[in-house]
Amino acid sequence: MNIGLSRRPKIAGCLIAFTLLFAQGAFATDCDSGESIILNSQSSVVNFQADYGSGRVCDTITGDLWIGGDDIVDLRPLSGLASINGSLLIQENSLLVNLAGLEGLTSIRGALTIRENPMLEDLDSLSGLTSVGMQCDRSFILCPSIVINRNDALTSVAGLNLLTSTQGDIEISSNPKLVDLDGLSHITEIGGSLEIIDNALLSNIHGLSLLTIVGHNLVQSLAIYGNPRLTDLGGLENLRKVDWLEIDGNESLVNIDGLQSLVDPGRWIYIFSNDSLLNVDGLRSVEYTNDLRLGYNAALSDCQGVVTLIDPIDDHEPGPGPGESGIPDLLVAHLNNNAVGCNSVNEVLGAAPLSQINAGLNDAWFYPETSGQGLFLTVYPEIQQMFLTWFTFDLNRPDDSITAQLGDPGHRWITAQGKFAENQANLDVWMAKGGVFNSPAPEVYLEPDGQITIEFNSCNSGMLRYEFPSVKRQGSVPIERVALGNVPICYVLDKNGTFPADSRTAVSTDFSVK
Repeated sequence: MNIGLSRRPKIAGCLIAFTLLFAQGAFATDCDSGESIILNSQSSVVNFQADYGSGRVCDTITGDLWIGGDDIVDLRPLSGLASINGSLLIQENSLLVNLAGLEGLTSIRGALTIRENPMLEDLDSLSGLTSVGMQCDRSFILCPSIVINRNDALTSVAGLNLLTSTQGDIEISSNPKLVDLDGLSHITEIGGSLEIIDNALLSNIHGLSLLTIVGHNLVQSLAIYGNPRLTDLGGLENLRKVDWLEIDGNESLVNIDGLQSLVDPGRWIYIFSNDSLLNVDGLRSVEYTNDLRLGYNAALSDCQGVVTLIDPIDDHEPGPGPGESGIPDLLVAHLNNNAVGCNSVNEVLGAAPLSQINAGLNDAWFYPETSGQGLFLTVYPEIQQMFLTWFTFDLNRPDDSITAQLGDPGHRWITAQGKFAENQANLDVWMAKGGVFNSPAPEVYLEPDGQITIEFNSCNSGMLRYEFPSVKRQGSVPIERVALGNVPICYVLDKNGTFPADSRTAVSTDFSVK
Protein backbone atom coordinates (compact mmCIF):
# COMPACT_ATOMS: atom_id res chain seq x y z
CA MET A 1 0.00 0.00 0.00
CA ASN A 2 2.76 2.44 0.86
CA ILE A 3 4.40 1.83 -2.50
CA GLY A 4 1.16 2.54 -4.35
CA LEU A 5 0.55 5.75 -2.45
CA SER A 6 4.07 6.99 -3.11
CA ARG A 7 3.62 6.67 -6.88
CA ARG A 8 0.45 8.70 -7.26
CA PRO A 9 1.97 12.15 -6.66
CA LYS A 10 4.72 11.47 -9.25
CA ILE A 11 2.26 10.39 -11.92
CA ALA A 12 0.01 13.30 -11.16
CA GLY A 13 2.97 15.69 -11.39
CA CYS A 14 3.97 14.37 -14.82
CA LEU A 15 0.41 14.74 -16.10
CA ILE A 16 0.27 18.32 -14.86
CA ALA A 17 3.61 19.17 -16.53
CA PHE A 18 2.51 17.52 -19.79
CA THR A 19 -0.76 19.48 -19.75
CA LEU A 20 1.04 22.77 -19.10
CA LEU A 21 3.53 22.20 -21.91
CA PHE A 22 0.76 21.32 -24.36
CA ALA A 23 -1.26 24.34 -23.29
CA GLN A 24 1.70 26.63 -23.83
CA GLY A 25 2.29 25.29 -27.40
CA ALA A 26 5.78 23.97 -26.61
CA PHE A 27 5.52 20.99 -28.98
CA ALA A 28 7.27 21.38 -32.34
CA THR A 29 5.05 21.76 -35.37
CA ASP A 30 5.14 22.61 -39.04
CA CYS A 31 6.21 26.14 -39.83
CA ASP A 32 3.14 28.03 -41.02
CA SER A 33 4.42 29.41 -44.32
CA GLY A 34 2.02 28.20 -46.95
CA GLU A 35 4.86 27.63 -49.41
CA SER A 36 8.47 28.85 -49.40
CA ILE A 37 10.10 30.89 -46.66
CA ILE A 38 12.51 33.64 -47.66
CA LEU A 39 14.87 35.07 -45.05
CA ASN A 40 16.64 38.05 -46.63
CA SER A 41 17.86 39.97 -43.59
CA GLN A 42 19.16 39.34 -40.09
CA SER A 43 15.91 40.61 -38.63
CA SER A 44 13.91 38.07 -40.66
CA VAL A 45 16.16 35.33 -39.26
CA VAL A 46 15.70 36.59 -35.69
CA ASN A 47 11.92 36.73 -36.12
CA PHE A 48 11.66 33.33 -37.82
CA GLN A 49 9.83 31.51 -35.00
CA ALA A 50 7.62 34.48 -34.25
CA ASP A 51 6.61 34.79 -37.90
CA TYR A 52 6.14 31.11 -38.73
CA GLY A 53 5.79 29.20 -35.47
CA SER A 54 2.17 30.24 -34.73
CA GLY A 55 3.02 30.49 -31.07
CA ARG A 56 4.92 27.24 -30.99
CA VAL A 57 8.45 26.12 -31.90
CA CYS A 58 8.18 25.00 -35.51
CA ASP A 59 10.72 22.43 -36.69
CA THR A 60 9.50 21.42 -40.16
CA ILE A 61 9.33 23.63 -43.23
CA THR A 62 6.83 22.19 -45.69
CA GLY A 63 8.24 24.09 -48.67
CA ASP A 64 11.61 25.66 -49.48
CA LEU A 65 13.83 27.78 -47.25
CA TRP A 66 15.88 30.54 -48.87
CA ILE A 67 18.50 32.35 -46.82
CA GLY A 68 20.23 35.28 -48.48
CA GLY A 69 20.98 38.81 -47.31
CA ASP A 70 23.86 41.24 -47.04
CA ASP A 71 23.51 41.69 -43.27
CA ILE A 72 22.87 38.08 -42.22
CA VAL A 73 25.59 37.02 -39.76
CA ASP A 74 23.89 34.59 -37.35
CA LEU A 75 21.58 31.63 -38.05
CA ARG A 76 21.21 30.53 -34.44
CA PRO A 77 17.57 31.69 -34.29
CA LEU A 78 16.88 28.75 -36.66
CA SER A 79 18.14 26.21 -34.12
CA GLY A 80 14.76 24.51 -33.79
CA LEU A 81 14.70 23.34 -37.41
CA ALA A 82 14.82 19.55 -37.95
CA SER A 83 13.58 18.99 -41.51
CA ILE A 84 12.79 20.74 -44.77
CA ASN A 85 10.35 19.09 -47.16
CA GLY A 86 11.48 21.31 -50.00
CA SER A 87 14.93 22.71 -50.77
CA LEU A 88 17.43 24.71 -48.72
CA LEU A 89 19.16 27.57 -50.52
CA ILE A 90 21.89 29.53 -48.71
CA GLN A 91 23.08 32.12 -51.22
CA GLU A 92 24.74 35.52 -51.41
CA ASN A 93 25.28 36.08 -47.72
CA SER A 94 28.26 38.40 -47.82
CA LEU A 95 28.96 38.37 -44.05
CA LEU A 96 28.00 34.84 -43.03
CA VAL A 97 31.03 32.96 -41.59
CA ASN A 98 29.41 29.70 -40.43
CA LEU A 99 26.07 27.90 -40.32
CA ALA A 100 25.74 27.69 -36.54
CA GLY A 101 22.06 27.23 -35.76
CA LEU A 102 21.43 24.43 -38.26
CA GLU A 103 22.89 21.65 -36.10
CA GLY A 104 19.46 20.10 -35.55
CA LEU A 105 18.65 19.80 -39.25
CA THR A 106 18.52 16.11 -40.21
CA SER A 107 16.77 15.93 -43.59
CA ILE A 108 16.18 17.96 -46.74
CA ARG A 109 13.87 16.28 -49.22
CA GLY A 110 14.71 18.73 -51.96
CA ALA A 111 18.00 20.28 -53.04
CA LEU A 112 20.78 21.71 -50.90
CA THR A 113 22.44 24.72 -52.50
CA ILE A 114 25.19 26.72 -50.81
CA ARG A 115 26.41 29.32 -53.27
CA GLU A 116 28.27 32.62 -53.35
CA ASN A 117 28.88 33.10 -49.65
CA PRO A 118 32.31 34.76 -49.71
CA MET A 119 33.01 34.59 -45.95
CA LEU A 120 31.67 31.08 -45.26
CA GLU A 121 34.51 28.92 -43.90
CA ASP A 122 32.92 25.53 -43.24
CA LEU A 123 29.74 23.45 -43.26
CA ASP A 124 30.33 21.89 -39.85
CA SER A 125 26.90 22.86 -38.51
CA LEU A 126 25.22 20.59 -41.09
CA SER A 127 26.76 17.55 -39.42
CA GLY A 128 23.32 16.26 -38.37
CA LEU A 129 22.12 15.87 -41.97
CA THR A 130 21.41 12.24 -42.85
CA SER A 131 19.46 12.66 -46.10
CA VAL A 132 19.33 15.19 -48.94
CA GLY A 133 17.73 15.11 -52.36
CA MET A 134 15.37 12.14 -52.09
CA GLN A 135 12.38 13.88 -53.69
CA CYS A 136 12.59 12.74 -57.36
CA ASP A 137 9.84 12.69 -59.93
CA ARG A 138 8.35 9.32 -60.80
CA SER A 139 10.72 8.73 -63.70
CA PHE A 140 13.81 9.62 -61.61
CA ILE A 141 14.80 12.01 -64.40
CA LEU A 142 14.56 15.10 -62.18
CA CYS A 143 16.12 14.71 -58.75
CA PRO A 144 17.27 17.43 -56.34
CA SER A 145 20.98 18.19 -56.19
CA ILE A 146 23.65 19.15 -53.70
CA VAL A 147 25.50 22.21 -54.98
CA ILE A 148 28.47 23.80 -53.21
CA ASN A 149 29.54 26.64 -55.49
CA ARG A 150 31.56 29.86 -55.38
CA ASN A 151 32.24 30.03 -51.67
CA ASP A 152 35.56 31.87 -51.60
CA ALA A 153 36.60 31.07 -48.01
CA LEU A 154 35.30 27.51 -47.77
CA THR A 155 38.06 25.05 -46.82
CA SER A 156 36.04 21.94 -45.96
CA VAL A 157 32.76 20.12 -46.66
CA ALA A 158 33.07 18.10 -43.45
CA GLY A 159 29.50 18.86 -42.37
CA LEU A 160 28.14 16.43 -44.97
CA ASN A 161 29.82 13.43 -43.39
CA LEU A 162 26.60 11.57 -42.43
CA LEU A 163 25.22 11.46 -45.98
CA THR A 164 25.46 8.01 -47.57
CA SER A 165 23.65 8.57 -50.87
CA THR A 166 21.62 11.01 -52.92
CA GLN A 167 19.28 10.55 -55.86
CA GLY A 168 20.38 13.77 -57.55
CA ASP A 169 23.66 15.42 -58.50
CA ILE A 170 26.54 16.53 -56.33
CA GLU A 171 28.38 19.57 -57.64
CA ILE A 172 31.47 20.92 -55.90
CA SER A 173 32.67 23.84 -57.99
CA SER A 174 34.64 27.08 -57.90
CA ASN A 175 35.57 26.96 -54.23
CA PRO A 176 39.11 28.39 -54.41
CA LYS A 177 40.24 27.39 -50.89
CA LEU A 178 38.74 23.91 -50.71
CA VAL A 179 41.57 21.37 -50.27
CA ASP A 180 39.78 18.01 -49.98
CA LEU A 181 36.42 16.22 -50.08
CA ASP A 182 36.74 14.40 -46.78
CA GLY A 183 33.22 15.47 -45.83
CA LEU A 184 31.84 13.05 -48.44
CA SER A 185 33.54 10.06 -46.86
CA HIS A 186 30.32 8.05 -46.34
CA ILE A 187 28.79 8.56 -49.79
CA THR A 188 28.36 5.20 -51.56
CA GLU A 189 25.93 6.00 -54.41
CA ILE A 190 25.04 9.10 -56.40
CA GLY A 191 21.95 8.79 -58.57
CA GLY A 192 22.82 11.79 -60.69
CA SER A 193 26.13 13.33 -61.69
CA LEU A 194 29.22 14.04 -59.62
CA GLU A 195 30.90 17.23 -60.78
CA ILE A 196 34.18 18.41 -59.26
CA ILE A 197 35.02 21.57 -61.15
CA ASP A 198 37.42 24.53 -60.88
CA ASN A 199 38.57 24.14 -57.28
CA ALA A 200 41.95 25.87 -57.32
CA LEU A 201 43.50 24.26 -54.20
CA LEU A 202 41.85 20.85 -54.29
CA SER A 203 44.77 18.43 -53.94
CA ASN A 204 42.99 15.11 -53.40
CA ILE A 205 39.60 13.40 -53.54
CA HIS A 206 40.34 10.67 -51.01
CA GLY A 207 37.04 11.44 -49.30
CA LEU A 208 35.20 9.55 -52.06
CA SER A 209 36.68 6.22 -51.01
CA LEU A 210 33.31 4.47 -50.45
CA LEU A 211 31.73 5.62 -53.71
CA THR A 212 30.70 2.68 -55.94
CA ILE A 213 28.13 4.04 -58.42
CA VAL A 214 27.57 7.37 -60.14
CA GLY A 215 24.60 7.94 -62.42
CA HIS A 216 21.98 5.22 -62.21
CA ASN A 217 19.32 7.78 -63.24
CA LEU A 218 19.54 7.82 -67.06
CA VAL A 219 22.42 9.88 -68.55
CA GLN A 220 24.61 11.22 -65.75
CA SER A 221 28.33 11.86 -65.50
CA LEU A 222 31.42 11.87 -63.38
CA ALA A 223 33.11 15.11 -64.39
CA ILE A 224 36.43 16.18 -62.91
CA TYR A 225 37.91 19.20 -64.60
CA GLY A 226 39.73 22.44 -63.99
CA ASN A 227 41.36 21.40 -60.68
CA PRO A 228 44.99 22.52 -61.13
CA ARG A 229 46.42 20.98 -57.91
CA LEU A 230 44.87 17.53 -58.32
CA THR A 231 47.64 14.98 -59.05
CA ASP A 232 45.72 11.68 -59.05
CA LEU A 233 42.26 10.16 -58.60
CA GLY A 234 43.04 8.28 -55.41
CA GLY A 235 39.75 7.84 -53.57
CA LEU A 236 37.81 6.37 -56.49
CA GLU A 237 39.22 2.85 -56.10
CA ASN A 238 35.78 1.38 -55.31
CA LEU A 239 33.97 3.06 -58.18
CA ARG A 240 32.59 0.41 -60.55
CA LYS A 241 29.96 2.19 -62.61
CA VAL A 242 29.39 5.61 -64.12
CA ASP A 243 27.30 6.65 -67.08
CA TRP A 244 29.65 9.22 -68.58
CA LEU A 245 33.27 9.85 -67.57
CA GLU A 246 34.95 13.20 -68.25
CA ILE A 247 38.43 14.11 -67.00
CA ASP A 248 39.41 17.48 -68.45
CA GLY A 249 41.84 20.33 -67.83
CA ASN A 250 43.52 19.10 -64.63
CA GLU A 251 47.01 20.34 -65.38
CA SER A 252 48.86 18.49 -62.56
CA LEU A 253 47.07 15.16 -62.97
CA VAL A 254 49.77 12.50 -63.49
CA ASN A 255 47.68 9.32 -63.48
CA ILE A 256 44.11 8.06 -63.20
CA ASP A 257 44.98 4.86 -61.33
CA GLY A 258 42.14 5.52 -58.90
CA LEU A 259 39.72 4.29 -61.58
CA GLN A 260 41.22 0.80 -61.41
CA SER A 261 37.90 -0.88 -60.47
CA LEU A 262 35.81 0.89 -63.10
CA VAL A 263 34.23 -1.82 -65.26
CA ASP A 264 31.22 -0.01 -66.69
CA PRO A 265 31.91 3.59 -67.81
CA GLY A 266 28.58 3.80 -69.61
CA ARG A 267 28.33 5.72 -72.85
CA TRP A 268 31.43 7.93 -73.00
CA ILE A 269 34.99 8.28 -71.79
CA TYR A 270 36.41 11.75 -72.47
CA ILE A 271 39.93 12.55 -71.25
CA PHE A 272 41.17 15.91 -72.55
CA SER A 273 43.80 18.57 -71.86
CA ASN A 274 45.46 17.07 -68.79
CA ASP A 275 48.97 18.36 -69.47
CA SER A 276 50.85 16.10 -67.02
CA LEU A 277 48.96 12.85 -67.61
CA LEU A 278 51.44 10.07 -68.47
CA ASN A 279 49.21 7.02 -68.93
CA VAL A 280 45.65 5.72 -68.74
CA ASP A 281 46.41 2.54 -66.81
CA GLY A 282 43.44 3.22 -64.55
CA LEU A 283 41.11 2.17 -67.40
CA ARG A 284 42.46 -1.39 -67.70
CA SER A 285 39.31 -2.92 -66.16
CA VAL A 286 36.91 -1.18 -68.54
CA GLU A 287 35.14 -3.82 -70.64
CA TYR A 288 33.21 -1.70 -73.12
CA THR A 289 31.91 1.77 -73.93
CA ASN A 290 30.31 3.55 -76.85
CA ASP A 291 32.67 6.47 -77.35
CA LEU A 292 36.33 6.78 -76.32
CA ARG A 293 38.07 10.14 -76.80
CA LEU A 294 41.62 10.87 -75.63
CA GLY A 295 42.92 14.20 -76.83
CA TYR A 296 45.26 17.13 -76.18
CA ASN A 297 47.04 15.46 -73.26
CA ALA A 298 50.53 16.78 -74.00
CA ALA A 299 52.53 14.18 -72.02
CA LEU A 300 50.31 11.16 -72.68
CA SER A 301 52.50 8.62 -74.50
CA ASP A 302 51.34 5.36 -72.90
CA CYS A 303 47.80 4.27 -73.76
CA GLN A 304 48.21 0.57 -73.02
CA GLY A 305 45.52 0.96 -70.38
CA VAL A 306 42.90 0.96 -73.16
CA VAL A 307 44.56 -1.53 -75.52
CA THR A 308 42.07 -4.35 -74.86
CA LEU A 309 39.21 -1.89 -75.26
CA ILE A 310 40.32 -0.67 -78.70
CA ASP A 311 41.89 -3.84 -80.08
CA PRO A 312 40.25 -5.99 -82.80
CA ILE A 313 39.45 -8.78 -80.32
CA ASP A 314 35.98 -8.99 -78.79
CA ASP A 315 36.83 -9.20 -75.09
CA HIS A 316 33.31 -8.34 -73.94
CA GLU A 317 30.54 -10.16 -75.78
CA PRO A 318 28.30 -8.85 -77.04
CA GLY A 319 30.09 -5.52 -77.28
CA PRO A 320 28.41 -2.42 -78.71
CA GLY A 321 30.55 -2.54 -81.90
CA PRO A 322 31.78 -2.79 -84.41
CA GLY A 323 30.65 0.70 -85.36
CA GLU A 324 32.49 3.09 -87.65
CA SER A 325 35.79 2.05 -86.08
CA GLY A 326 35.36 -1.67 -86.71
CA ILE A 327 36.28 -2.29 -83.07
CA PRO A 328 34.05 -4.82 -81.27
CA ASP A 329 34.17 -3.38 -77.73
CA LEU A 330 33.21 0.18 -78.62
CA LEU A 331 31.59 2.19 -81.39
CA VAL A 332 33.95 5.13 -81.89
CA ALA A 333 37.58 5.78 -80.92
CA HIS A 334 39.20 9.20 -81.28
CA LEU A 335 42.83 9.56 -80.18
CA ASN A 336 44.56 12.77 -81.21
CA ASN A 337 47.00 15.51 -80.20
CA ASN A 338 48.62 13.50 -77.42
CA ALA A 339 52.31 12.59 -77.22
CA VAL A 340 53.70 10.04 -79.66
CA GLY A 341 52.24 6.63 -78.84
CA CYS A 342 48.66 7.75 -78.23
CA ASN A 343 47.56 9.42 -81.44
CA SER A 344 45.79 6.56 -83.19
CA VAL A 345 44.38 3.13 -82.53
CA ASN A 346 47.16 1.49 -84.52
CA GLU A 347 49.80 3.50 -82.69
CA VAL A 348 48.52 2.10 -79.40
CA LEU A 349 48.28 -1.46 -80.74
CA GLY A 350 51.77 -1.05 -82.17
CA ALA A 351 53.19 -0.34 -78.72
CA ALA A 352 51.75 -3.47 -77.07
CA PRO A 353 54.48 -5.97 -76.05
CA LEU A 354 55.12 -8.69 -78.65
CA SER A 355 55.69 -12.27 -77.54
CA GLN A 356 56.05 -14.08 -80.89
CA ILE A 357 57.29 -13.08 -84.34
CA ASN A 358 54.46 -13.53 -86.86
CA ALA A 359 53.49 -12.69 -90.43
CA GLY A 360 51.94 -9.42 -89.28
CA LEU A 361 55.50 -8.04 -89.15
CA ASN A 362 55.74 -8.28 -92.94
CA ASP A 363 56.27 -4.66 -93.94
CA ALA A 364 58.67 -1.85 -94.73
CA TRP A 365 60.75 -0.80 -91.72
CA PHE A 366 63.29 1.96 -91.19
CA TYR A 367 65.51 3.82 -88.77
CA PRO A 368 63.85 7.27 -88.47
CA GLU A 369 67.19 9.09 -88.34
CA THR A 370 67.98 7.89 -91.86
CA SER A 371 64.70 8.61 -93.61
CA GLY A 372 64.47 7.05 -97.05
CA GLN A 373 66.68 4.11 -96.14
CA GLY A 374 65.19 0.98 -94.72
CA LEU A 375 64.35 -2.68 -94.69
CA PHE A 376 61.77 -5.07 -96.05
CA LEU A 377 60.90 -7.94 -93.73
CA THR A 378 59.11 -11.13 -94.70
CA VAL A 379 58.17 -13.80 -92.16
CA TYR A 380 57.44 -17.41 -93.10
CA PRO A 381 55.76 -18.85 -89.97
CA GLU A 382 55.42 -22.39 -91.32
CA ILE A 383 59.19 -22.84 -91.54
CA GLN A 384 60.08 -20.27 -88.84
CA GLN A 385 62.21 -18.27 -91.24
CA MET A 386 62.62 -14.53 -91.73
CA PHE A 387 63.95 -12.87 -94.87
CA LEU A 388 65.40 -9.35 -94.81
CA THR A 389 66.58 -6.87 -97.40
CA TRP A 390 68.37 -3.75 -96.18
CA PHE A 391 68.96 -0.84 -98.52
CA THR A 392 71.22 2.06 -97.57
CA PHE A 393 72.73 4.89 -99.56
CA ASP A 394 74.98 7.92 -99.18
CA LEU A 395 73.24 11.28 -99.13
CA ASN A 396 75.73 12.51 -101.72
CA ARG A 397 77.07 10.34 -104.50
CA PRO A 398 80.80 9.73 -103.78
CA ASP A 399 83.47 10.33 -106.38
CA ASP A 400 83.93 7.41 -108.78
CA SER A 401 87.52 7.04 -107.62
CA ILE A 402 86.38 6.16 -104.09
CA THR A 403 86.26 2.50 -103.17
CA ALA A 404 83.37 1.62 -100.87
CA GLN A 405 84.16 -0.30 -97.70
CA LEU A 406 80.89 -2.18 -97.95
CA GLY A 407 78.89 -2.79 -101.13
CA ASP A 408 78.96 -0.49 -104.13
CA PRO A 409 79.84 3.23 -103.91
CA GLY A 410 76.81 5.34 -102.98
CA HIS A 411 74.40 2.52 -102.20
CA ARG A 412 74.31 -1.04 -100.94
CA TRP A 413 71.88 -3.94 -100.74
CA ILE A 414 72.21 -6.33 -97.84
CA THR A 415 70.11 -9.47 -97.62
CA ALA A 416 69.77 -11.82 -94.67
CA GLN A 417 67.88 -14.97 -93.84
CA GLY A 418 67.55 -17.20 -90.81
CA LYS A 419 65.52 -18.77 -88.05
CA PHE A 420 63.40 -17.00 -85.45
CA ALA A 421 62.11 -18.03 -82.04
CA GLU A 422 59.73 -16.07 -79.81
CA ASN A 423 60.47 -12.39 -80.51
CA GLN A 424 64.03 -12.72 -81.88
CA ALA A 425 65.40 -13.57 -85.33
CA ASN A 426 69.03 -14.55 -86.02
CA LEU A 427 69.94 -14.00 -89.66
CA ASP A 428 72.95 -14.78 -91.85
CA VAL A 429 74.02 -11.81 -93.99
CA TRP A 430 74.65 -11.92 -97.74
CA MET A 431 76.14 -8.92 -99.49
CA ALA A 432 74.75 -8.28 -102.99
CA LYS A 433 77.44 -7.16 -105.43
CA GLY A 434 77.46 -6.20 -109.07
CA GLY A 435 74.23 -5.49 -110.91
CA VAL A 436 72.64 -2.30 -112.17
CA PHE A 437 69.02 -1.25 -111.75
CA ASN A 438 66.77 -2.14 -114.69
CA SER A 439 69.55 -3.99 -116.46
CA PRO A 440 70.22 -7.74 -116.84
CA ALA A 441 73.97 -7.19 -116.82
CA PRO A 442 76.20 -7.34 -114.99
CA GLU A 443 74.73 -10.14 -112.92
CA VAL A 444 74.24 -9.81 -109.18
CA TYR A 445 76.16 -12.19 -106.98
CA LEU A 446 76.06 -12.75 -103.22
CA GLU A 447 78.83 -13.11 -100.69
CA PRO A 448 78.35 -14.16 -97.04
CA ASP A 449 79.28 -11.38 -94.63
CA GLY A 450 78.28 -11.51 -90.97
CA GLN A 451 75.18 -11.68 -88.81
CA ILE A 452 72.04 -9.62 -88.11
CA THR A 453 69.87 -10.09 -85.04
CA ILE A 454 66.47 -8.42 -84.67
CA GLU A 455 64.62 -8.37 -81.38
CA PHE A 456 61.05 -7.06 -81.58
CA ASN A 457 59.63 -5.22 -78.58
CA SER A 458 56.21 -4.72 -80.15
CA CYS A 459 54.41 -4.82 -83.48
CA ASN A 460 55.95 -1.44 -84.30
CA SER A 461 59.39 -1.43 -82.73
CA GLY A 462 62.53 -3.48 -82.60
CA MET A 463 66.29 -3.34 -82.23
CA LEU A 464 68.52 -4.44 -85.11
CA ARG A 465 72.10 -5.46 -84.29
CA TYR A 466 74.61 -6.12 -87.05
CA GLU A 467 78.16 -7.33 -87.45
CA PHE A 468 80.09 -7.24 -90.76
CA PRO A 469 83.49 -8.89 -90.20
CA SER A 470 84.78 -8.03 -93.69
CA VAL A 471 84.86 -4.32 -92.86
CA LYS A 472 85.08 -4.68 -89.07
CA ARG A 473 81.76 -2.88 -88.57
CA GLN A 474 79.19 -3.60 -85.89
CA GLY A 475 76.46 -1.69 -84.15
CA SER A 476 72.75 -1.41 -83.49
CA VAL A 477 69.85 0.74 -84.67
CA PRO A 478 66.22 0.99 -83.49
CA ILE A 479 63.70 0.28 -86.22
CA GLU A 480 60.00 0.96 -86.71
CA ARG A 481 57.42 0.60 -89.45
CA VAL A 482 57.12 3.08 -92.28
CA ALA A 483 53.32 2.81 -91.97
CA LEU A 484 50.99 1.28 -89.37
CA GLY A 485 48.42 -0.42 -91.58
CA ASN A 486 49.48 -3.99 -90.76
CA VAL A 487 49.79 -3.46 -87.01
CA PRO A 488 46.35 -4.92 -86.14
CA ILE A 489 47.19 -8.12 -88.04
CA CYS A 490 50.41 -8.49 -86.06
CA TYR A 491 48.59 -7.75 -82.79
CA VAL A 492 45.82 -10.31 -83.35
CA LEU A 493 48.24 -13.02 -84.51
CA ASP A 494 50.34 -12.45 -81.41
CA LYS A 495 47.36 -12.63 -79.03
CA ASN A 496 45.29 -15.34 -80.74
CA GLY A 497 47.71 -17.18 -83.01
CA THR A 498 45.14 -17.00 -85.82
CA PHE A 499 43.54 -14.25 -87.83
CA PRO A 500 39.72 -13.92 -87.91
CA ALA A 501 38.02 -14.39 -91.25
CA ASP A 502 36.01 -11.20 -90.75
CA SER A 503 38.67 -8.67 -91.72
CA ARG A 504 36.45 -5.72 -90.78
CA THR A 505 36.48 -6.90 -87.21
CA ALA A 506 40.11 -7.89 -87.23
CA VAL A 507 41.68 -4.83 -88.80
CA SER A 508 40.89 -1.41 -87.39
CA THR A 509 41.36 1.79 -89.29
CA ASP A 510 44.19 4.12 -88.36
CA PHE A 511 42.70 7.15 -86.57
CA SER A 512 45.74 9.40 -86.56
CA VAL A 513 43.73 12.29 -88.01
CA LYS A 514 41.00 12.15 -85.36
